Amino acid sequence: MLPPQTTYPIPPQVARPETPPPALAQQQAGPEFNESFIEALAQRLVPRLMPEILYHVRAAVPPPKRDNPFGMSLALAIVSLVLMIPLVAIVLGDLMLLGIVAALIGVGVVCLAMVLINVTFNMLLFRTKS
Repeated sequence: MLPPQTTYPIPPQVARPETPPPALAQQQAGPEFNESFIEALAQRLVPRLMPEILYHVRAAVPPPKRDNPFGMSLALAIVSLVLMIPLVAIVLGDLMLLGIVAALIGVGVVCLAMVLINVTFNMLLFRTKS
């Protein structure tokens, strides 16, 4: 079993001295108070004003373009290479049955098909973007 917990007394509320009005305090304290007052004011106002500031910033900055033709053409080239690897492997897998000449013709057909797809896509893409 756990021993009973010790209770700690709650300290009494300490009476704070009254602070002078802000204008009088600013005259007495000098520039240090002025800087701290400005900092405190800024910390109070920033959370209230930040949503409106962000709204105006987002409205002023145009959204980024998602249809970059160079990126799309690079993506198609990468996908073509990735798809060409298994297709060439399938064609070369039949090397014993068809012979080396037929396998090389098959590899050439696969490569030519990928090149035609890429060239056609890029011609259509850049013709419509221009």
